[in-house]
Amino acid sequence: MAIKIQKYGFFAECIIHIVYLVSKFALKKVDHYFLDGNPRRLDLPYPTVYIANHVSELDIPGLATIHKRIQNPRIQYTIPVREDIVQKNFLIKEFRPKGILKYILHFIDLTGVLPLLFRIVGAVPVKRPFRDNARAMVKDGSLRDQVDKDWTILSDNIDLGKNVVVFPEGVFSEDGNLRVIKNGIAHLSEKKPGLNYFYFNFTYDLLSDKKPCLHIGFGELFQINPASKKEEITSMIKEKLSRAYVVNSANLVSFLILNSDLFVGKDKIWIQKSVLDLAKKIHDKENAMVENALLDSQTETIDRILSVMVKRKLISISKEGIYTKGPKWEIENNPEKPKSYKRDKPFSYHKNQLRAFEPTLLNTISEYK
Repeated sequence: MAIKIQKYGFFAECIIHIVYLVSKFALKKVDHYFLDGNPRRLDLPYPTVYIANHVSELDIPGLATIHKRIQNPRIQYTIPVREDIVQKNFLIKEFRPKGILKYILHFIDLTGVLPLLFRIVGAVPVKRPFRDNARAMVKDGSLRDQVDKDWTILSDNIDLGKNVVVFPEGVFSEDGNLRVIKNGIAHLSEKKPGLNYFYFNFTYDLLSDKKPCLHIGFGELFQINPASKKEEITSMIKEKLSRAYVVNSANLVSFLILNSDLFVGKDKIWIQKSVLDLAKKIHDKENAMVENALLDSQTETIDRILSVMVKRKLISISKEGIYTKGPKWEIENNPEKPKSYKRDKPFSYHKNQLRAFEPTLLNTISEYK
């Protein structure tokens, strides 16, 4: 029997549109990039599993912008979310607000509107045994059954005519680099052979403006060989998502300054030319998705990033316009893990986004010597 594709109704589309509008206020800009450099509307078949890295709560409005790019029919999603999101007092427990914000979030929690909206757009609460209660579930022998139950729910929703959105890391990335890819995709591919998979990457620039800039790098449609082992599948997913990071001014300038002291004794013109050269090399050699401004040799954002670096004492600049290391240069390069990368090591956070391209970037930088 043919499966009837489930489309969003008017009310659900309105909710997603509202979240999309929120992205206009929460984010400075959202840019979309494609491997072949050809911007277009997405035309993805049913059934398709969407795979994305997981960075922050801003991923939700990021998903809304992707939904806007999808051509009709806009198939309903099933989105596995941590089960505490639909439980009592989630906002208060998650954000621990103070002052008037505490009362506002408490009121929202009391209304129960958040769990309702999540369910309308397709959120399905699941346990995260690898983080929330792994020891207890291993001890009582229920871990395997719980994992099987959660992925059976997703499989069943595919049979109901819905697509699936999965964050295979399971938790937020703290340091800018991808975390360990869990076996969820492998479980799903085992239960439902022949699915289509499509991946994209949320690359945040937190340095060039007061509001975050979001660069979304879209990958390609692919399928998983039924004979593939779990380790092969997780490795493949990590490779694809890692190479879908968008190279932008924030992560590229951070990479150059933290991985080399060649900038010492140089001026802004030298750094600008070096960053633009790195952008073109990584685009040509690795087929990386690169911020349009860098490929067009625009330097305004590079200059803003350098100003932030001076302000945060990563580098210093003389009256003559010559750069040197600042007092926080060694702190950023210290391998010790901070409490918060985004707060304590923001430049390391951005540098880590380019882990997959590191060999090529380092080789290119070595050519400057």
